[in-house]
Amino acid sequence: MDAATHPAQGQSYVRVLGYAAEYDDPGPETRRQSMGLKLAHGLRSSTALVVESEWARREGGGETDSGFVRAGLLLKQRFLRRDLGPLDTWRASVLAGADLPGDEMVREAAHVSPRLGVATTAILGRHGLNGQIDWTGRTGEDDRFRLNGSYLYRLAPATYAVDSRGAWYAVAEWLNEVTTGGDLRSDAVTGLLYEARNWAAEVGLRLPLAQDGLPELRQEVVVGLRWLP
Repeated sequence: MDAATHPAQGQSYVRVLGYAAEYDDPGPETRRQSMGLKLAHGLRSSTALVVESEWARREGGGETDSGFVRAGLLLKQRFLRRDLGPLDTWRASVLAGADLPGDEMVREAAHVSPRLGVATTAILGRHGLNGQIDWTGRTGEDDRFRLNGSYLYRLAPATYAVDSRGAWYAVAEWLNEVTTGGDLRSDAVTGLLYEARNWAAEVGLRLPLAQDGLPELRQEVVVGLRWLP
């Protein structure tokens, strides 16, 4: 999910995520391996250009196909910043742009899909909170809404020191997707994050809470790396 974090002006950060998912039978797919890439570049301290792409390999119905699912181009503008202490802060950003059509091999919509969303982030001591709402319009298909929330707790160190090299976080996420046609999926993610000064690594397990009309996820393992400015 998105957060209201921004690279500094002229700086960039890169995030790579790998996914391995299994779905219940019967369904259009039973297994899916994918890789996502996100690049954010700071145009100004409060404005960033975000480029996303996702490649997937899917198995289902006795067939296997692969290709780029989508590419996204977004402008991210922070409109709220309230610094509450040396580290504590509350921020919010709006994202606007579009998803570009993916490879027909993976059977995605062949139209440009506009996107609009808001993300907010708060850091309060050892606690981190994120919220997101996102709309994607699809020509000839149901529009999709994502409503997500996450909570992070800093396991160590209890307090930062001058010689602190990084921090460990426990992560919990609640991810929801709803379409205008009434389909929905709600998932929970639990994971672990290590954040150093210039890079971060994460691993998580995604499990279904409720599903109706969308592919029925059984489980998904996610690993990720980030290079930070």
